[in-house]
Amino acid sequence: MRLSAAVAAAAVVAAPGEEMTRRFSITPGDLAASSGAIDARVRERYFGPDAWVCERHGPVAYCAYRDYVAWIPAWVSAVDPVVRALPPAERDRPREVRQLTDSWWLADRVEGRDVETFPVWGRAGAEGDSRGVLASDVVRSVTGLRPPSAGCDARGQGRAVVALWLL
Repeated sequence: MRLSAAVAAAAVVAAPGEEMTRRFSITPGDLAASSGAIDARVRERYFGPDAWVCERHGPVAYCAYRDYVAWIPAWVSAVDPVVRALPPAERDRPREVRQLTDSWWLADRVEGRDVETFPVWGRAGAEGDSRGVLASDVVRSVTGLRPPSAGCDARGQGRAVVALWLL
């Protein structure tokens, strides 16, 4: 009797799996279209006109949430060597590095935005990793390479050599 009750309870708990997957399969368009469903305070804090403080360093604008403005110099030190290595015509093109949240980033994705960064930098001694990720995102935006998670790699593409040189 106990075994059958346990199996029945497990079946009830496991059954919502498909429902949960369907419920949480959200695309950027879904969130952008339903931004009215986001609480007004959240929308104002993370998407409002005063959500970011932007500083321009050379051709790059760095936009951080107010509580993270102190990180902009770290971002500049990661991005600037890549930008300086670009050919002059590409080097002077205005760019933007914009901070997004871990939880609302899908709602704020803008196609064509140069580089996005998150409110994580150098945790647990991983500043080198954070610098590398940000620099490689800049290289990807310049070369048009997509991240491996997009189902694409750079094998056989000449721009892969350029990307490696820039890093």
